[in-house]
Amino acid sequence: MSGEKIDTKGWSATDIAALEAATEELELLQALLEAERTAEAARRASPAYILAGLREQAELARAEREEAERAVLGEAELAKARAKHGRDKVALIPTLRGPIVLRAASQEELDKHDLRTEGLQTAADRQKAWRSFTADLVEHPAREPFLAIMTEFAGTWPIVAEVRDALTIAVRAETGKKG
Repeated sequence: MSGEKIDTKGWSATDIAALEAATEELELLQALLEAERTAEAARRASPAYILAGLREQAELARAEREEAERAVLGEAELAKARAKHGRDKVALIPTLRGPIVLRAASQEELDKHDLRTEGLQTAADRQKAWRSFTADLVEHPAREPFLAIMTEFAGTWPIVAEVRDALTIAVRAETGKKG
C-alpha cells in the first residue's frame, strides 16, 4: 500500500488518525529493515567476517585432508593385517580419530575366552571381558589409543562388537564349532 494515495473521503477523524499512525509505523519498520540490511551488508564486507569465512573453509579443508590421511593409514594398516592374518580375517572400522583394524580371533583364543567368561555372573562382567578380549584383537591402533577412542566415542562399541562377532562367526564356521 505504500506510495498509493488512499481516498479517505467519508472517513472519520479516528479512522484517518489510525491510517496515519499505521502509515508512520510501516515507514518506520521499512526504515529499520533497510538499516538492518545495510548493517548486515557492512558486516559481511568486514575483514572479521571475511577472515572467519576463510578460517572456516581452511578448517574444512584441513578436516578433509585429515580424513584422507586416515583413509590412507587405514588402508595401509589393513593391508599389513591382511598379509599377516589373511584377507577375510581382518576388518577396517573408520572412526573420527582414525581407523581401527580388527582381526579375527583364532579358535584357540575363542576357546580360552569362553573358559574365562564361563563363570561370570553379571552382564557388566561379561561385557568387560568381551571388551578386553576385543581390545586384544585390535591390530591398529595400539591398545591404549584404541581404548581412548572407545572411551571418547562409547557409541562405537556396538559397531566394533558387530564386526568382531562377524569375524568370530566366520572363524567358528571355518572350524565347524558353534558359538
